[in-house]
Amino acid sequence: MSYVYQSFEPGLWTVGFYKPDGTWEPESDHGSPDEAASRVAWLNGGSAQSKDIDYIDLDARRELCSARVTIDGKPARITGARAEFATVRADGGVGVEFAWATVAYVVREKGGRFRS
Repeated sequence: MSYVYQSFEPGLWTVGFYKPDGTWEPESDHGSPDEAASRVAWLNGGSAQSKDIDYIDLDARRELCSARVTIDGKPARITGARAEFATVRADGGVGVEFAWATVAYVVREKGGRFRS
């Protein structure tokens, strides 16, 4: 399980995760995407204080999209460099959205091994 963040209403970003049955389980609410990304990074084992993880610019996102990754042990790819969230998808599989801060952390610190 990995934490992600989403915006369900203007000005509010909710951190949570998806249960195996697809049900959204909220964990906390935040007033900015940066605050939510910091919380996600911390919950997923990273450091909320690390500025190089918290903000991921377009060039860094493009670089992350070229990284070799897996999800649940299957070869996968990262897409959506211009989107608010990255999508990690195994060939023929359902895409899983992650905050860019989480993607950076998993690629840098976990060898690109994602878990849905």
